[in-house]
Amino acid sequence: MVFSMTEASERTERSDFMKTVEDIKLAEEEADEILKSAKMDADKILRKAKEDVQRQAAEHDEKIVSLKNSLLEKGSEEIENDVKKILKEATAKADKIRKERLAKKDVELLVKKFLEISE
Repeated sequence: MVFSMTEASERTERSDFMKTVEDIKLAEEEADEILKSAKMDADKILRKAKEDVQRQAAEHDEKIVSLKNSLLEKGSEEIENDVKKILKEATAKADKIRKERLAKKDVELLVKKFLEISE
């Protein structure tokens, strides 16, 4: 079997072509793996970002509730103090009115006794 130069050249060209095809397939497989890995990494990053956002939202909500409760408590204390002040003033006025009524009754009794004595 004697090969001519043309046949040897064709075989070399085919061999080079097949090697190129295999290299391209290998490069495509590597690119697919890199792409798949990048997508997985992106999914992890996105998932972590969503978790962070949810955690921050929950912390923010907790701070809002805490602040609201604090403001309600402060407002409640202020209202209680105002109510106590009003009750104290009302009690003082009621005592004053009672004293005035008693004093008026005492005067009426004295006048009545005086009139009785004068008669």
